[in-house]
Amino acid sequence: MVELNVNTENQDARTTERPPQLLILGTGITQAAQESLSAGFHGIYYELPHAGENMRAYLKALNAQLKQSVPILNTVVVVVPMAPQGHEEQVDLQWVEETFGRTILVLQRLSQNLMSSKTPSQIIFVQFAMGESGHPNLITSSTLSGANIGLVKCLAKELGRYAVSANVIGVSDCDELNISFDMDDAYQKLFDLSGLGNNANVEKINSAMHHLVMSEMSVTGQVLRMDGGILM
Repeated sequence: MVELNVNTENQDARTTERPPQLLILGTGITQAAQESLSAGFHGIYYELPHAGENMRAYLKALNAQLKQSVPILNTVVVVVPMAPQGHEEQVDLQWVEETFGRTILVLQRLSQNLMSSKTPSQIIFVQFAMGESGHPNLITSSTLSGANIGLVKCLAKELGRYAVSANVIGVSDCDELNISFDMDDAYQKLFDLSGLGNNANVEKINSAMHHLVMSEMSVTGQVLRMDGGILM
């Protein structure tokens, strides 16, 4: 667990007294990337549960950290990991099932915090955008991305009555968040010809998070693609 510093320099004036209370769940994200992703928020970074981890003990420890550092949780950000090296040549359904299952257990617990916060709250998945198109060389990661989109739509339906929104920020490549892969020549050419020809970096993702959290727009169950226009 890492407690994140608050940078309110660019923060909306309406939130200067109490910045949004944030929990980032990720895998192996550097301290610098954590701070960039959380700029303008207050909260903690916590590692997603690993394979074989005792989920009861994990959730107990996470809950204790939240009570200490983020008593009124209103934003949960899940940075979805890419499949490990060697798991992409064919669909590794066991990895998808275990990763997806652990994420559901964590969100099931955290949803109780969000529903009881009595403030508009947000669940945000940051993940590999190509899951929507099923990239042929990244089948396992695409499968998990597609499953998460379905989960977000269900969360949006179920939790909307409690003022909890759920959305996805889809990125094509972001090394800082470990959402990256080696592009083959054909894919690189396609990317070079995309609308903007650039990737979303962690600062741009942070801006998108602020838009979703701070705005009063009724946005939920949606996929915000920050992929430079590669999927259109």
